[in-house]
Amino acid sequence: MEEKTNKGKVLIAFIGAGNARATQYAPFESQVNGEGYILKKKSSKEYILKQYNYPFLAKLTEEVFDQIVFIGTNGSRWGMLKENLRKILNSNQPELEIDEEKFFPEYLVEQKIDDFKKELSDYLSQYISSVKNITYDIKVEIILIKEGRTELENKENIKKIQDSLSRLDILEITLDVTNGLRSHPMYVLPIISNLAAIYNKNIPINIYYGMYDAKVKETDSDLGIYKPTLDQNGMVIAPMVDLKEIQIMDKWSEAIREFFSNGSVLHILELLEKGEHYFTKDVDNRTYNIWYIDALNTFSFAVNSNNLDMFQEAITKIHQLINQQNMLVGISKEMPIYMQNSLEQVIFYIKQQFDWKDGEESKKYSSYMFSLANWYLKQDRLGDSVRTFQEAVITYVMEAYPDKIFNLLESRVIKWKKEKDKTKEECVKDKLFDANIRKVIRKAIYEDETVINNKDKEWGKWKEWKKEYDYMRDYVHNPDALLYNGSLLKNEKMTDIKEAKDNIIKFSKKMEEERENKNFNGITKSMLECRIDYLNEIKYYDVFISYRRSYHNERLNDGVLLMTSISDYLKAKGLNVFSDKNEMAGKEGAFTQHLHNSLVNSKICLIILGKDAYKRDYSDKDEYYKEIITAVQKDIRTAIVCMKDFYSDDNLIAYGKGVEEQKELMTVINERQRIGSEFSDIWEYENILSLRECIYKEIDKMLNE
Repeated sequence: MEEKTNKGKVLIAFIGAGNARATQYAPFESQVNGEGYILKKKSSKEYILKQYNYPFLAKLTEEVFDQIVFIGTNGSRWGMLKENLRKILNSNQPELEIDEEKFFPEYLVEQKIDDFKKELSDYLSQYISSVKNITYDIKVEIILIKEGRTELENKENIKKIQDSLSRLDILEITLDVTNGLRSHPMYVLPIISNLAAIYNKNIPINIYYGMYDAKVKETDSDLGIYKPTLDQNGMVIAPMVDLKEIQIMDKWSEAIREFFSNGSVLHILELLEKGEHYFTKDVDNRTYNIWYIDALNTFSFAVNSNNLDMFQEAITKIHQLINQQNMLVGISKEMPIYMQNSLEQVIFYIKQQFDWKDGEESKKYSSYMFSLANWYLKQDRLGDSVRTFQEAVITYVMEAYPDKIFNLLESRVIKWKKEKDKTKEECVKDKLFDANIRKVIRKAIYEDETVINNKDKEWGKWKEWKKEYDYMRDYVHNPDALLYNGSLLKNEKMTDIKEAKDNIIKFSKKMEEERENKNFNGITKSMLECRIDYLNEIKYYDVFISYRRSYHNERLNDGVLLMTSISDYLKAKGLNVFSDKNEMAGKEGAFTQHLHNSLVNSKICLIILGKDAYKRDYSDKDEYYKEIITAVQKDIRTAIVCMKDFYSDDNLIAYGKGVEEQKELMTVINERQRIGSEFSDIWEYENILSLRECIYKEIDKMLNE
């Protein structure tokens, strides 16, 4: 005989207290005129004619299993099970008198239980080997549980079943739910699902039920009530029904839960592939399920890759699946109602979430992004929601206020200028997803802290408006925000995830109001538009000159003379230059803040390193040191002019106390390229004319790179 096994396939059968001898089961397929059942076809010409005292025997002869698990209580007829198997295997032997008590595994000591399991295994292996003509060795496991009359008994039963099944290598399960107490199969299904989740397995479950027993009497078939089939000996032949529809329905339920939990449509796509026969044909004689698969697959890829063009395409395809009567297209009458309802729920939910009613605004990328951000928010994917909201805001201002954004970029981006034959709007649109441009806009809108004189009220309103945005920005980079309740750790820095979600919802509402103001209210400016106007009033510079007022001779103020000469020359060349000598006039009391604002609002910081520039002891109140440190920390482009006598004769800098410990101060002399370094040996204070011409050429090159 051929030896054949199927590792990982497990058959689970419940054993009850009923008398299985009076009923035989067969795998029926359909009823004929309410009077009988056609037996399940084995091929196109022959039928399976065998009947079985237990439904699970039919499955053992149809398929190959590695193991069978019997589940029952202390009152189950274990002796009847053994006797029936013995009788089937040895039909010529007389029936034995059965003492049920001696077959209760709980009554026996442990080694006797093992003997009992081995007897069952031998009987089943011999029987199946003879029927299938193969060498067959099936393992038997017995799980003895309680009836489950109390909550405690139910908990004990669940634990016992879970412990026993977790020790098995399960790849597929066939479940016979015919016998046993009706509540017991309800344990097994969720336990299997739980084990599958724990071990990350997709465990197929096949469910069968033997519908009737010998107690069923013949009834009027005209009433649609079962009329039992009898064999030639008057034995009831009951149908063994495949409950696969329940399993399919459960899979649809899982797929829908997965969709609403994380937006995934992968399981829905798998089910649509298998349900091709439930769809009608389209004009090209294809089934409509291809349309649904294509639309949902496009949607899934677009959402997970942030591909906005594909996302727009996906939403269009979703809309095409709905006819004018607001119903799904291509659905046949044979489609089960649970499947149709599930599909409708997904399609109409997507349509509802991304169905814009604001005309041209719906065609803009920011509309897609705000819709996606809210989509993630409803799924509690807070990190995705925050990031998408942040990017949506930048996209929105570029689309809503292109001319004003152009002016903002013109003042803040070194090489930004209007392209020939293009409008400002077209120039901004071309750079809609340029990472560097978006970074500049984000930094300007949300990080520029420049305060314009006499506009304190506007600044105050903006700080209040962007409060949730600042919270969201910090939340994204805070791993503790993943805590459900940060206060449980009694740490003030911990973020409560419920509080985080509340802030995101508030920000979402603010953006809805913003867009309504922009689209429908031409009188009142939105807060973002006011903010951009405010930023465009801030004076920007091409060059900020950082210098010491005296390098060589305290009385001559040679640093001021050097700076003035360079500044005047650069201004004559058309550059907008900040020098404190001119720009700080009349600004007493605001010296530090104004210097800081002017520096961070400059494209290039020109740092002049003259004699003894670093000779002073370091102090965080020293404006010269502060300017250099700020330029490095804010990543402002720097142009370094190093005068000849900045270095001493031994080529070492004469540091002041504490200077060497300030890494930003050391960065500009150790890492940054110096202007005209090849000519530095002649760059003395008497060479101002040649020095400033070289400086202009280098800065002009930097501004146009």
